[in-house]
Amino acid sequence: MFSKKHGAEYKGDLMKKSKDKNNEIIRVCIVDDEPSVLLTHHRILQKSSLFECTGFFKSGREALNNLLDTDPDVILMDIRMPGISGVECTHRIHAIKPDLIVIMVTAFGDVNACLDSFKAGAAGFLTKPQPIPSYHNAILFAMNGGTPVSRGIAQQLGRLSPSNEIKHIEKILNSSEERQIMRLLSSGLPDKQIASVMNMSINMVRNRLRAIYRKLDVQTRTEAVLAWNDGRATARKRRSQSHN
Repeated sequence: MFSKKHGAEYKGDLMKKSKDKNNEIIRVCIVDDEPSVLLTHHRILQKSSLFECTGFFKSGREALNNLLDTDPDVILMDIRMPGISGVECTHRIHAIKPDLIVIMVTAFGDVNACLDSFKAGAAGFLTKPQPIPSYHNAILFAMNGGTPVSRGIAQQLGRLSPSNEIKHIEKILNSSEERQIMRLLSSGLPDKQIASVMNMSINMVRNRLRAIYRKLDVQTRTEAVLAWNDGRATARKRRSQSHN
């Protein structure tokens, strides 16, 4: 399941609309050290004509060595792998192809791993197992600029208390409009839905986002979301240490 708050509840006809809008096949690679998981994810992708699996990699190093040959649109990335971890692999991938969409798929619902993944450049974070439509919709949501996050992780992120870092960011974003856009952005909404909520044109939203990026000294929406959420993780860690 996914959280509406974090932009990952999908309309039932999302896949139909995406197919009508764009007939191009979405190329997906899978990176996981478990052969059974590679096979399962491949079968999940085969359930829809929207996706083509262009590569299976059993390690981060294998993925990095073959990335340019497979030329994916999206990578489904495990986190815990021998050698190069999924987070480190994502970081290196984005040094090569910064626009490539990487969605972390893991059995471990750890909020700190989620934040580390976003810092490395991941576009989403899913805990497995998920129903087949959830995988399909997460890929489509990320392709449309959203940030799919599994409900359990989204709830953990929502419970993190604001810290001094967050308060400082809210001072930098000195208009209520900018702060509201940032809240919507961090909840995973794509530009079109932010425009609808804010009653703005999509071009106006994108202009506001560019201004926000300049103020936060970031270049991407993922970096902006990380700047917004990272202080919450810091506050949570401090509380945990104080209780030990």
